[in-house]
Amino acid sequence: MRQLLILRHAKTERTNPHGDHARRLIDRGREDAVRMGQFLQREILVPNHALVSDATRAMETFESLVQGIGVRPAADIVPALYLAQPPDILDIMRDAPDSAETVLVIGHNPGLHQLAFDLGQRGPRKLTNALAAGFPTCCLAVINCETASWRDVHPSTCRLDRYMTAKALREIHSAPDGLLTEVQDDC
Repeated sequence: MRQLLILRHAKTERTNPHGDHARRLIDRGREDAVRMGQFLQREILVPNHALVSDATRAMETFESLVQGIGVRPAADIVPALYLAQPPDILDIMRDAPDSAETVLVIGHNPGLHQLAFDLGQRGPRKLTNALAAGFPTCCLAVINCETASWRDVHPSTCRLDRYMTAKALREIHSAPDGLLTEVQDDC
């Protein structure tokens, strides 16, 4: 089994004088990405390989995520991920090395949301409904893929395993221990 981690970049400034591609994370975005990295570490979802859009906000999300994980996976900065559509993202992901069992893709909506939705149709109803409702900044969809190769990933081989938002992680962070499963299941 392979795991695909689809992560939208974290919260950014509204505008940047150098354009959309140069928008940077705000403090909350950096904190959310670190917390998401800690979640990945805690849940044993550490990626072996990352594919990251070359937009500043995506690369900064990756750097903050790495701080939270505590290890740096191999990574490719992929300009074609910037505002890519689902078929293009899927093609890029299919080129991931087969030696990587867990691949992380960091990019942008609406393409990432649509790809997660397309691949995650099978899964617990609560999770698929939450995914259908939206994919906010620093949102994670974990897709389990029953394939021997990344090239063989197709919606029929995939199942949504988890859906986690930065907001839910902030709530968990401020709540008593043991709330993680309850909040995650309610997403």
